[in-house]
Amino acid sequence: MRINIQAIKKRPYEKTKMLLDSEAGPNFLEIDTCSMAGPISLELNIEFTGRSYYADGVVSSTVLMQCSRCLKDFVLPISGQLSLNIVESEFLKEFSDADDVVPVVNDEADLTRPVYEALLIALPVAATCQPDCKGLCPTCGRDLNTEACQCVKETIDPRWEKLAQLSARRNTDGST
Repeated sequence: MRINIQAIKKRPYEKTKMLLDSEAGPNFLEIDTCSMAGPISLELNIEFTGRSYYADGVVSSTVLMQCSRCLKDFVLPISGQLSLNIVESEFLKEFSDADDVVPVVNDEADLTRPVYEALLIALPVAATCQPDCKGLCPTCGRDLNTEACQCVKETIDPRWEKLAQLSARRNTDGST
């Protein structure tokens, strides 16, 4: 995702709003658990400060993910914040490695890496197809969103069995 900054250079200390849409391949995020499902949209405000360009904005897209509860595929809209410096190559040494810096080459800045990072950070750790997804039955594996199962859910964790026996004994003989 490249932007041409030639027109912005002619208007120092003036904010310029850019709207960009770009198609990304399904493996843009390089993650096995999700793939890109739509174009990437970038809304960017850029200001030329004399030696560098300060850019901030929002990047958004949709991804195809697998629900962490019921394992069905679903499309999830995501968006992330973007904040960086775009710097002419002769001024690169003025910035530290810790700064988010994108170099300008032939009046163009390649924003692919910052866009990738913003979308990656926007991904949820455990995505669900809907907030109230019931998931799968741990015993029979049925999707509890579509059908109820007849499994007996009265299993006691063996680590707590002795405590259950103690409680049962207490209730039968009335001791405390």
